[in-house]
Amino acid sequence: MGAIPTIGVAFLHSIRSGVVMFIVYVIYQQIENHFIQTAVMSRTVNLNPLAVLVSVLIGVDLAGLLGALLAIPIAGVIQVVGRDLFDHRHHRLKGEVTIGADEIPIDTPSANPGDDVAKSGAPEPERLGDEVAKSGTPEEES
Repeated sequence: MGAIPTIGVAFLHSIRSGVVMFIVYVIYQQIENHFIQTAVMSRTVNLNPLAVLVSVLIGVDLAGLLGALLAIPIAGVIQVVGRDLFDHRHHRLKGEVTIGADEIPIDTPSANPGDDVAKSGAPEPERLGDEVAKSGTPEEES
């Protein structure tokens, strides 16, 4: 869509400029879609670039635009599940369950979301019921 105004202005200048800009944008789009995007997505999801390209093509064929958007995350899930099943089948189980790319053990405090607030020293919010219990009822005060 961004190429349309540029190509239109180039055609206003001359037909040759318009055709050249059209060719430049087609070549640029093909390079970006087939090489750059697959390389970036494969590094992000830790998938083979060919697997990224094939998963997107399958996703588009099965579900159109929505399939293209969901293809890479689904391929990542399939890879993780497949790797876990393979490790389980070959008895290569991890000794400790971890989270994320850093492989942080689940038992460590930084893996629990609520622990960050407790470490920061920020006071925990008081509940309304606690304030009533601390202050007492109006009849007791008088």
